[in-house]
Amino acid sequence: MHAVNTLVIVDAFILSTISVSYNPMAFHANLGSSFNIQDNSKINTVVYDDVILNVGNGYDSETGIFTCRKAGLYSFSWTSLTPPGKSFETRFILNEKRIAGNRANAVGINQYVQGTKTVVVEMREGDTAKINTIKSQAAQSLYGDSNSFSSFSGIKVDDLKCEEI
Repeated sequence: MHAVNTLVIVDAFILSTISVSYNPMAFHANLGSSFNIQDNSKINTVVYDDVILNVGNGYDSETGIFTCRKAGLYSFSWTSLTPPGKSFETRFILNEKRIAGNRANAVGINQYVQGTKTVVVEMREGDTAKINTIKSQAAQSLYGDSNSFSSFSGIKVDDLKCEEI
């Protein structure tokens, strides 16, 4: 989708027109069923399969990967709910680089625990973002059901011109 808005500014008899271009990218996906780690010795990508919004078609519900279609500044957030006695640790990965981690730890307590993390990153066209488990005993069980307690979302905040460094 590509929208163009026109803004007319009137200031002390000066009339000017500014054209603003906006290319929205946004997604929100929930975990439809629980995600249980069978092999803690490897890293798994969490696939949030219940897509609620996918403006710009950047999120792939089969792989769990968001692919940037337009360079800019992006904000991502993910929430993990773990059942009593379990824990779940994840990382936000940008182009296979670890950016941030998130932990929901209910070990030793008899209630569900939820953890949420937000990151803001600059992305170029073709860059990828995903949520991976951490290779450890801590990544055990992520709760998912029709109540949508575990989710992953992202939105392009601004069209930045990204320059090579």
